[in-house]
Amino acid sequence: MNYIHIGNIADFAYTNEHLLGNPPVGIVPYLHGLGRGQRLKEDLEGGIYLAKRDILLVYPYSCTWGWANEETMGYIDECVDVFLAKYGDALPVCIAGGSMGGFSALVYACTTKRKLVACAADCPVCDLSRQFEEKPEIRQTIYTAYYGEKDFAAAIKERSPVSNIAKFPRIPYYINHGYGDTAVPKTQHSDLFVSLMRSAGYDVTYAQPDTAHCKYTEESFANYYGFMAEAIRSAAGGR
Repeated sequence: MNYIHIGNIADFAYTNEHLLGNPPVGIVPYLHGLGRGQRLKEDLEGGIYLAKRDILLVYPYSCTWGWANEETMGYIDECVDVFLAKYGDALPVCIAGGSMGGFSALVYACTTKRKLVACAADCPVCDLSRQFEEKPEIRQTIYTAYYGEKDFAAAIKERSPVSNIAKFPRIPYYINHGYGDTAVPKTQHSDLFVSLMRSAGYDVTYAQPDTAHCKYTEESFANYYGFMAEAIRSAAGGR
């Protein structure tokens, strides 16, 4: 039995439900980056944008170093289930996230049993093994997330999106990755992932603005969240 329910969801996730003027036409679970996950005191810009389009954004306060491990994926599902129970299982779901959350969104897309309508990722880690080797300042976070695995190296390789191309559902994908990103270099992550996905015949939009890690121009923000909104509204029959 799940512990999280509509009466206590505010303790476990931010949502933009209070901003909606109508019942939601879809849900965007937005997964946070490394070191995030604390309770928010202000509305997310993306939450405001989506609320104007009658789309519910759910931002789970999952583990700050979760790196899409099984516990993190279960926590996300439990938060989303609260609103599917309230508004109906037929609501379209578009998974999304930035940085570690982008990694988590991609892992979610290729591992969930839930039917998704789209996936969007901003500056995502796509090769967790490479990130572990080349970013010693965050090694402890990845090791903590997969500490219980019998073969740590194999576990993080197998969890990486670049290792799971054939497992991704045939849905639209939107990858946003700025040229100025030094935290997650696009040449080592999104460039490779997008190339592999496109070679396998997937529908992938690849935006490459001149921005730093998880930063937006007005145009790139509108394109990124606009993709989510269009995917949801299209799946909802244009409502």
